[in-house]
Amino acid sequence: MNYLLLINNFWSVRHIRSMTAYEADFYFYLLKECNTRKWLNPFELPSRNIELELGISRKTICDLRSKLQQKGLIRYKEGDRRKTGAFYEIINVSESNPNRNENGNQKGNTQSNQKGNPVYNKQKQKGMFTLPVQTTEEENSSLLKLKNSLSWNSIDWEFVRKIEGIEAEYSPVWEFIENVYTDPGYTVENVVSALRSLVRTGSMYVKDTTKDDLRAELSSLGIHSVGIDEILNTAAGNYKILWQLILQVKQAKGKIVMPQAFILSRLRT
Repeated sequence: MNYLLLINNFWSVRHIRSMTAYEADFYFYLLKECNTRKWLNPFELPSRNIELELGISRKTICDLRSKLQQKGLIRYKEGDRRKTGAFYEIINVSESNPNRNENGNQKGNTQSNQKGNPVYNKQKQKGMFTLPVQTTEEENSSLLKLKNSLSWNSIDWEFVRKIEGIEAEYSPVWEFIENVYTDPGYTVENVVSALRSLVRTGSMYVKDTTKDDLRAELSSLGIHSVGIDEILNTAAGNYKILWQLILQVKQAKGKIVMPQAFILSRLRT
């Protein structure tokens, strides 16, 4: 399965069919869960896990997955509460090649996962790719391999390197890079755009977020300084969760009319 194609497919579907921020958040959460399972598809996912991680009710989960299935993004099968969780299948119906995901990508990605990092298993160079020269312990780090894999500009690299877990073997960035390596239609800009989409929907998190960063974001939501102080104190340094809640408010596009109350209620659950 191809992470970048799935993201592009999502935005294509969203362009044609209206979709709420909650549907988008749920879809990218399912992508993340499938990715952590090395693209086992379909995969089992108990609803209780979703309730705890996304902070939504079981009724909301049922509603969201039904809408995503209607839009052709997933298929799901209800589980047995006493024995198994629900099973989800990520699907990609491309207008140009509707069988691309289930036939071509699934086999190719399975082979890539079995062999490890697709970029560094290839003994050749192409386009902007360069195989890193390893001479010191520092140069053996996964982050340096990632830096050397593409010709990032300084602004993009500063963003990419701060994404939590970006250099890990399971990170989707390696598959994005493989797309650039094998398909002349993909560029570094496509990789950065896909990563920004994952960050924007809360599927990935940018590290080193400071109080000042969060204060500015909370202020942009119309929350006054006293309310901001209360939120930051309640978050107790858990900036990742707070950042995701801020994203939810922004994605709601005004539907959350009391952002301070919403954020505080989620932080206290």
